[in-house]
Amino acid sequence: MDKQSIELKVENLTTRFGEGLNSVTAADKITFDLHKEETLAIVGESGSGKSATALSLLRLLPPSGKIIDGSVWFESKDILTYNSEQLQSIRGNKISMVFQDPMTSLNPTMTIGQQIMEPLFLHLKLDRKMAKQRAVELLDIVKLPNPEGKMNSYPHQLSGGMKQRVIIAIALACSPKVLIADEPTTALDVLIQAQILELFDSLKKKINLSMILITHDLGVVSGMADRTLVMYAGEIVESGPTQELLNSPLHPYTVGLLNCRPRRVGGQKRKRLTEIPGTISRNDTQGCSFYSRCSSAMDRCKTEKPPFEMVSPGHSASCWLNDTN
Repeated sequence: MDKQSIELKVENLTTRFGEGLNSVTAADKITFDLHKEETLAIVGESGSGKSATALSLLRLLPPSGKIIDGSVWFESKDILTYNSEQLQSIRGNKISMVFQDPMTSLNPTMTIGQQIMEPLFLHLKLDRKMAKQRAVELLDIVKLPNPEGKMNSYPHQLSGGMKQRVIIAIALACSPKVLIADEPTTALDVLIQAQILELFDSLKKKINLSMILITHDLGVVSGMADRTLVMYAGEIVESGPTQELLNSPLHPYTVGLLNCRPRRVGGQKRKRLTEIPGTISRNDTQGCSFYSRCSSAMDRCKTEKPPFEMVSPGHSASCWLNDTN
């Protein structure tokens, strides 16, 4: 794709937590493009570096986290070089984020209306009447029942699903170009999860959003994402068009994630899920980070790090099983 079709370009993004011997590289040389009006999914189990990558894009890391290398290009500028005032003009305005837990993402001392109007005052400089009108419109867009009546409600008066709809409304308030959704359905029950994901999908089509969807659930990305990145131990180990990646995975870790999904066999739900043995470790080997957990590991995997290479058009992976030399 040409440069004009790229909304966000991430190059060699490297993020580390802690200092000295206790430091951990949470995101290691992360590189990808987000195209205009595309949904890009980033998947992997807990500890793979998904959220660290998402938070790094807007420099929202906790004090223990530090970006040590890389660039994030947006509107022809590297926003990692921005000062606080410049960042403030981007966050919640041109790039918005929906966080994991709707229970803790809203201010309990402010009404729903106040929280939606806040970015409208800050970024769009709307007066109170216009901001209120826009806030009610947003609550209607995210399908919150009785949107005008909910303006005076406090977060504790809403269910988890309603809170998440409010958070999405806040994120969309200033019509951003990019929306980053970090595990947006994790704390919700299955029915509400499906409703929220359907809402994201319809909103994306309606307002021409480019979206980064962070999730551990490959079932979620199947119906929503155009492309998918698979992360393991802070690295991207596979990327490609979503359906191709799901149907023809190139990395054993992706295969493992797919096998962990609940399935029905002969009309009956399988009793025991296939699991990936062990846990994520970033210090086991100089070779492939997945070596100690991989059932297909070879001797060279322990000492030689596989390159991240394209195997078919648009579909890349870092695994010696794909080496044809």
